[in-house]
Amino acid sequence: DNATVKACGNATVKAWGNATVKAWDNATVEAWGNATVEAWDNAYVSSYAIVECKLSGNAIYRIRRDNIIRFASDSLKLEKI
Repeated sequence: DNATVKACGNATVKAWGNATVKAWDNATVEAWGNATVEAWDNAYVSSYAIVECKLSGNAIYRIRRDNIIRFASDSLKLEKI
């Protein structure tokens, strides 16, 4: 419940409770509850409801309940297909 995890490379992490995750490279994080996530590089974060999430670089955060995608980079281009 109170774990702190560093995820890098192609790691996939599921975080809940009071977990804290720092994710970079191509890591994927599935978060819920009171989890806190800091993501950068090309990391991808997904949650059903909003969790505390700090983004930088090309990191992307998807909030599935509201169908929202958040990102920090001005250089990302989203395309509808």
